[in-house]
Amino acid sequence: MEKDMTREVHKAEWKVKEQKLQEDIKTLREKLLLLGRERSSPDHRRHSMLDPSMLDSEMSRLRQRLLGTEDALRGAMEHNQQVDQLVLAMRRHPEKSPVHGVNSANGIHHQESGSTRDEQH
Repeated sequence: MEKDMTREVHKAEWKVKEQKLQEDIKTLREKLLLLGRERSSPDHRRHSMLDPSMLDSEMSRLRQRLLGTEDALRGAMEHNQQVDQLVLAMRRHPEKSPVHGVNSANGIHHQESGSTRDEQH
């Protein structure tokens, strides 16, 4: 019972992480779209405070950040799928459960979760 509760909490934490990554991706795409529109606007050169090379480097930086965030989202989704498969297998065959004792397979992921959170802020 306690193991199921722990798994559900872990799963919920990863769901929250997925949602945050999806929100970050949406925000980054919106920023890129706005910068792209500003760059292609005929009035851009007259009214822009940004030098065109600065605008290009900002767009490049946002694209890189978007790619990294999309990769992190894919990783989180794959992780959730693996956890779901593991939980399902353990429920079908509790006697063959690979997790014995305190050290579970997901202990590593808790450490990664903390470092990933720090990197994104």
